[in-house]
Amino acid sequence: MTDIELMKQALEKLEFFAHMKGVSEDTRRLITALRERLAQPNRVWAGLTDEELDAMRQESGLHFVTLREFRIVAKAIEEKLKELNG
Repeated sequence: MTDIELMKQALEKLEFFAHMKGVSEDTRRLITALRERLAQPNRVWAGLTDEELDAMRQESGLHFVTLREFRIVAKAIEEKLKELNG
């Protein structure tokens, strides 16, 4: 089960209990925030192609760095950005 599916299920339960029993204003704000987040499109990570990386290396003036070395560094940066951005 994905995180999005879990959040949708949690929202359904929260809305059910909020309707049946009533909830605090804080809980209503959480429900609204979750509903808004789930309404946003899911972003998919788009990495750089080898051709794009090679063009960047050429444009940067780092001709003394091999393409393989440049790709390793670039992929490590991409992985860290994925980690930071979820």
